[in-house]
Amino acid sequence: MPSKTFLGLPAEKQVKIIAAAREAFSQAPYSEVTITDIIKLAEIPRGSFYQYFKDKEDIYFYLLETFRQDFKDILSNNLQEQQGDLFAAFSITFHEMLKFLSTTIDRRLLQNIFMEMDYRGYQHLLKREFHHPHHQGHEPGHLSEWQQSIKDQTDFSKLRVSQDEFDLMLHMLLGFMGQSVARYFMAQRDPERKMTPELYEHKFDLLLDWFEHGVLKENAGRELNA
Repeated sequence: MPSKTFLGLPAEKQVKIIAAAREAFSQAPYSEVTITDIIKLAEIPRGSFYQYFKDKEDIYFYLLETFRQDFKDILSNNLQEQQGDLFAAFSITFHEMLKFLSTTIDRRLLQNIFMEMDYRGYQHLLKREFHHPHHQGHEPGHLSEWQQSIKDQTDFSKLRVSQDEFDLMLHMLLGFMGQSVARYFMAQRDPERKMTPELYEHKFDLLLDWFEHGVLKENAGRELNA
């Protein structure tokens, strides 16, 4: 997160620095961008940068926060409109995301973000929502205020999970959606696999349906031991 020094800057200077980061990360993936790239575009000394942000990762995730907040608002609104149907809300949200990604001026930036996002990157994003108790390793722990609001709005009568199990399920769904966006961008780069947003929405809904209802035929499953 930015320092108090950055937040105390005039608004136009803050905008210029963030715009420089946005341009740098649009031109190249995260691993190829350097602080030198950012400060040249922002026209600030290197020392000033470190007064505002700890490192490259700090400004990168601050930049992502805008898009992340938009996603959180959209999913929350869709969950309300779907009267607590979590899977319907995820499906609609994904459809809206693909429409946005196909038209936004930040398409290259978001493509670079999702294309390079590996497991560690997803965990870094998710841990800003989930607060992990030390003894639980990477398993989701206490929920953030937003995650708790999603839980509170969800209709549990539609789910075969307990209140305690919900945290893990939501963690998996968020990761699944992020990875699906990454695969969509990968398909767009391959002329032999290029898919329209509509076709990829159908593929996402199919996988989401498997997640929701399972893939085994009725009575073909194995009972879980209590």
